[in-house]
Amino acid sequence: MLACVAGICHLLTIAALTIHPVSNPKSRTTVLNFDDLVTKNGFADIPSPYSYLNFSTFSVFSPKDPALSKFITENDLNCAVSSPNALLGSRLYERGAPAAFEIANASSMVADGLQPYFALLSFYIKPMDAPPPGVTIFVRGHSYIQEPVEWHVDFPSGYHLPFLVNIGKFSGLSWTYLRRIEIWANFGEDALDWEFCLDILEIQFDPRLAEELRPHNSELMKSGTWIAHAALRLFWLLQPWR
Repeated sequence: MLACVAGICHLLTIAALTIHPVSNPKSRTTVLNFDDLVTKNGFADIPSPYSYLNFSTFSVFSPKDPALSKFITENDLNCAVSSPNALLGSRLYERGAPAAFEIANASSMVADGLQPYFALLSFYIKPMDAPPPGVTIFVRGHSYIQEPVEWHVDFPSGYHLPFLVNIGKFSGLSWTYLRRIEIWANFGEDALDWEFCLDILEIQFDPRLAEELRPHNSELMKSGTWIAHAALRLFWLLQPWR
C-alpha cells in the first residue's frame, strides 16, 4: 500500500510475520543529534564507537557553517533539525555500499550490561535538493533473528523540510534486534546515487535481562527450574558476542 503525506509517498507494508520486542521498562532510548561533535570547515568525522555504533559513509556537517555557503543552498540549511549538526550520507561510489551504521563492538555492550543489538525508532531525513524527477530514499535493517526488512520513501522534485520517519508505524515491520542499518538515495530512472541528510536518530538499547534475572543456584534447585536455566545459560554462552 502506498501512503502519501504532504506530497511525500512511502511504501506501507503489512508483514505476514512481525516480531515484536517484549515490553521492557528498563529499555534505554537514545537520541543522537551529533551536536556534540566539533566540525572544522563545516565537517567532522564520526568517532567509532559513537554510542556503541560505527558509522560508515556518513559525515557530520554543519549546514550553516560559512565554509559551506558555496556548496549548500539556503533550502538545505534545515537539514540540522537540532542545530548545529546533522549527518550527510551517500554511497561510497556510484554503485558502492550504502551509508550505514551498525553495532561497533558487541563485547563492550555486553560488558556494559546491554544486549548487543538495537531497535530503530525514528529519524528525520530528506534529500539534498531534489531536481526532476525526484529522489527515493531506502532504509534496510539487518537483524539477528529475521530476514532483512526494507522501506522506502519518495520525494518529488523540489526542496523539502526534513521528514520525520516513525519507521515501525510507516513500514508495518519490526525494526528490532538489529545489528546494522543501511540507507541510500536513488535519483531518477537510472538510480544514480544522491546525497541525503539525517538528524535526531532515535534508537533503543535493551539490558541483559537473562543475566539480571538469573536466580541463585539454591533457588533454582528448590524451584525445580534448573534444567531450563542451564539451557538458557548454554544458549547465552554459545552466542558469537561472548
